[in-house]
Amino acid sequence: MNEQNARAEGLRFTGSYSHDKEEMKTKAKAIRTQGFNARVVNTPPDKLSRGYHGMGYSVYADVKYFAAEAIIQDKQHLERLPATRAFYKAEFDKMIAVCDKNEIDLNARIAANQAILNA
Repeated sequence: MNEQNARAEGLRFTGSYSHDKEEMKTKAKAIRTQGFNARVVNTPPDKLSRGYHGMGYSVYADVKYFAAEAIIQDKQHLERLPATRAFYKAEFDKMIAVCDKNEIDLNARIAANQAILNA
């Protein structure tokens, strides 16, 4: 199978690429055990490549695989949100404290200068 056939079947590149076919077969099998369609695709080297010129292999998977991966990543982001929120709240509170201190200092300076003017 080549890349065009894989795309025609609705498969997308998973980011796994190697010159070791057995390694890619193992990754494709791991995806299939999760219940998704995955294929190892022959990926010829780029004609302009200066490096290794042998056949490469990529893993292509079903769109549902990417949706499942996105759900996992989004859940991880949700788990980190409370800590992120607490961090930003603490930073916000520090900035508000600086503003409050500046307000007190400026009011004191205005009062001192006002006292000089009234004397």
